[in-house]
Amino acid sequence: MLIDFLLRQKCGIRPWLGIADGTDQYGPEEERACRLQEGRYLQQDGKADTAVAKALMFCTGADIPERSRVTCGGREYIVLACRRAQGWGQAHLEVTLA
Repeated sequence: MLIDFLLRQKCGIRPWLGIADGTDQYGPEEERACRLQEGRYLQQDGKADTAVAKALMFCTGADIPERSRVTCGGREYIVLACRRAQGWGQAHLEVTLA
């Protein structure tokens, strides 16, 4: 499919599981094909709070929980938001990273 052609980078995703004993807990790292666009993006949540993101990542697969860690190109990011989108030939994820 067309989106597979566009996802030429690889990222490591450590999904956020929650807080235990006062520290963030993450699941095992999963590798996915992705496309990462670095830049400054505004991310608004439902409460009209705004955060500035460092990158936008496109990938396929299961949803990525907020606060998860993503490593791509030697840089580490934190997931601010993940939403499902349709386009480029199939459904995919658009992930906002800080």
